[in-house]
Amino acid sequence: MAQRISFFTYSEWDSDRACMAFIALVDGRRARCLIRSEALVELAQKDAGSPILSFAQSREDVEELAKTLIQQGRLDRDELVIRHSDVVEYRSSRPAPPSPPDLVPAATTNFDGRQMSMPDVDRQEIWQSICDRQKLACGTASPASAERAQSELQAFASRAAPTTAHELNLRRVEANRLSASWRADGTPAESFRSSV
Repeated sequence: MAQRISFFTYSEWDSDRACMAFIALVDGRRARCLIRSEALVELAQKDAGSPILSFAQSREDVEELAKTLIQQGRLDRDELVIRHSDVVEYRSSRPAPPSPPDLVPAATTNFDGRQMSMPDVDRQEIWQSICDRQKLACGTASPASAERAQSELQAFASRAAPTTAHELNLRRVEANRLSASWRADGTPAESFRSSV
């Protein structure tokens, strides 16, 4: 007979039994579920941290395994204990995840982790939107800084589009600093020195 099984968001570390405890609702009755710490490590594999963290990261898999075991009749009164061997058996019965498709090598050979990973057209559009926002910000400049704002805006917008994500982020920071100085009624903003 099919059972209705759901899970509460509650969970806690049961130090007496070295298990993570969580609650299932099986056909309207509460059942206490426990998963041993070694079973959590097996489930999380290389990402295993503390039992609480491993449980949080693997909760969907833990609940799916608990549901399978409950449907197999492993519920003892109102308690289910998930052991290491249960995880190993569960893993072996599931189909292997599909392997990722072969990645197309990047067009550039100089990749430092900060390379822009978008088409040139999109990068140009983002740069243009930053420049457009700067034009709007220039319009809100205080009267005392209006002339300086126009000059700084022209210098900012005349540069070529950034070629890396890092450079784009530096330009955004620079844009924010310029905008803030234009609204302020004080000394000119320090020019932002880019290391890129």
